[in-house]
Amino acid sequence: MKQTIRKLKTLIEKIDKEKAWRWFSVIWLAAVPFLCCLAYCLKTDNLISDLYLPAGLWNDDIIYYKEVEGIVHYGIPQGYFGYSDTHARAGSFSVWSPVLLLPWSIWGLLFGWNYMSPIWCNIAMMMLGMGFFAFLAKPDKKQVFWLSMFYALFIRLTRYALSAHVESTVYFMVMLLMAFVFYLRREDAKQKPALAAMIVTAMILTWMRPYYIIFLAVPGYYLVKKSRKNGWLIAALTLVTMGVYFLISKYLCAPYLDGGTLFDTEFITRFFTHGILSGTKNVLYILLAGCDEFMKYLGSAIATGHSMGENAGISFAIVFVGFVYKLVTAVRQKDKETTLRYGYWTSFFVIMFLAIIFIFRISSGQKHLLGFTVIGIILLAMDGLSEGKMWMIALMYSYLFVMMTLDSTSWDIPYDPEGAVAAELQKGEEALFKEIQVKEEGPSYDNTVIWVFDDVVNEEYVFSRWQMLYALPPGMGINMCLFDKIESDFSNIQSKYIFTVPNGRTERHLQEIDAKKIAEYGNSVVYQIRE
Repeated sequence: MKQTIRKLKTLIEKIDKEKAWRWFSVIWLAAVPFLCCLAYCLKTDNLISDLYLPAGLWNDDIIYYKEVEGIVHYGIPQGYFGYSDTHARAGSFSVWSPVLLLPWSIWGLLFGWNYMSPIWCNIAMMMLGMGFFAFLAKPDKKQVFWLSMFYALFIRLTRYALSAHVESTVYFMVMLLMAFVFYLRREDAKQKPALAAMIVTAMILTWMRPYYIIFLAVPGYYLVKKSRKNGWLIAALTLVTMGVYFLISKYLCAPYLDGGTLFDTEFITRFFTHGILSGTKNVLYILLAGCDEFMKYLGSAIATGHSMGENAGISFAIVFVGFVYKLVTAVRQKDKETTLRYGYWTSFFVIMFLAIIFIFRISSGQKHLLGFTVIGIILLAMDGLSEGKMWMIALMYSYLFVMMTLDSTSWDIPYDPEGAVAAELQKGEEALFKEIQVKEEGPSYDNTVIWVFDDVVNEEYVFSRWQMLYALPPGMGINMCLFDKIESDFSNIQSKYIFTVPNGRTERHLQEIDAKKIAEYGNSVVYQIRE
């Protein structure tokens, strides 16, 4: 027995503690996303596998899910996704960049596509992102603690992983970028492959969300530091990246609701249409109104804490204050490297805040802040503040965590314990699969259904049960239309099918033109309006 103990002691002494810690940190941080998802489900006595996507309340899920379903079955959806019966100039994707769908599409082609596929893919991406970050950044014990703490408390990371939202793809790409940022700080870093990988990652992320183009400034700094001639290289890469995004948005993305784009640039065009003075006044008005609205969001977040926009705003504000503090401290201490570093990140956040005000609007642009908040919590966890300030940040995020989990609508995981939603969808699938045969001749309106978002029933506005659209055959496109559009321009509808609520004005009109009802299920009806 004593000999065995001595052998164990000798074996332990031979273990390289540095390597052991490194691999422990990789495995632990990779496990954190899964453990958070499991804990989030266990709070309602469920497992991750109990999640039922069609029972959810986030209607973007249906679009992302069905787009990928079309990719997996046909290479590209055979019907048009979009708004107001419009479609992209090329292909059949909706208003968001199809590059966002790439990880899910690969997952679906490898493992098949069902209601749990986006969830498992999201969790896998979060695990890979955190593990990869730990491998390259080599965090110490304190840094691992704060990374774990902030990840767990920033509940958006967990909730979006348990959904069919593409935000987890953005978070994953951000984690890869931050892994390269901290790897390049290491003395033993192999700069050339790291910079090449970072440039490629930043380019792909920009093709998903264009404002991440600013990330090219990081590899640009290292390249120019080596040789000023490299400035031409990074300028060329920036132009190419933006050019590719321009082509993606122009040709592969459908118009938005009003025929415009996701980005509001009216504040720029006003200078040309109304003159410099009017344009300047408009910019100042938008800036002041946006700041006022943002402050109201922060106040409301402190009071309630669970609104999507409010939570995103205050989470962003917390890390921004941390950045400003780091910057001011570095300037006072005449620390040039930290001043440069946090001057960049603070400017990055200011630019994004202005973009939210001018381009996305405070009320609808909250999700664009979230990737930046992930950047913020990684930077603060790694670079740190004083112990007291770190715990203060943790307490603020803890407060938001508690407030959000108290909300039973926005943040609850979708389950179908009684099987009611599944039964309704099965009924719909049986009817729709008989009546709809997807034509495999490329995207067309023959494979497209109009989703009437709202309707009027007994003189009251009601929303359609979009969850029932999951019953559509794979490959079908979904084109969302508001009731006003349908009512005012019904004769010009090009899509072959219409999904709406029963006994509403839209159904009444469909009956008047002798449209064929092909399915009724789950308080929803589907009509075929032409052969």
